[in-house]
Amino acid sequence: MIVWRLAKERHARRLDGAGNRDIGARWNSPGRGVVYTASNLSLCLLECLVHMDVEDLPDDYVSVRIEIPNDAGKMELPVATLPRNWRESTVESRRLGDAWLKSAVDLALIAPSAIVPQDMNVMLNPIHPDMTRVRIHDVQSFKFDPRLAT
Repeated sequence: MIVWRLAKERHARRLDGAGNRDIGARWNSPGRGVVYTASNLSLCLLECLVHMDVEDLPDDYVSVRIEIPNDAGKMELPVATLPRNWRESTVESRRLGDAWLKSAVDLALIAPSAIVPQDMNVMLNPIHPDMTRVRIHDVQSFKFDPRLAT
């Protein structure tokens, strides 16, 4: 399974969940690090943009192509199984993500994007034993199109 990540160049090869460990994110509470990736690069772009000041787009990002072993455990959360307000509130999504992390059964959690629920984000548990089998295959400079700032 190929997934994608956009990251600052200095963090591109770090798959340790440190970037969200302290503050948490949609699928993890503070104190639990998760590596966030997406099923396609354009979704990565959208996921980054919602957290950025688009008037000051960064110039130090890279795209990272990552391979997850096909035989690694993957837990899927279809939209139909999520609480009605999962896009507006992180309370339930964090509860589900924290339970996935705590169980330590599956390397990956596949869940819909809150921005585009038809597309999937893929979260990786950085302390799962199968994480040693995850491979970065390509890191390339990524330039944000300046039209995104208009």
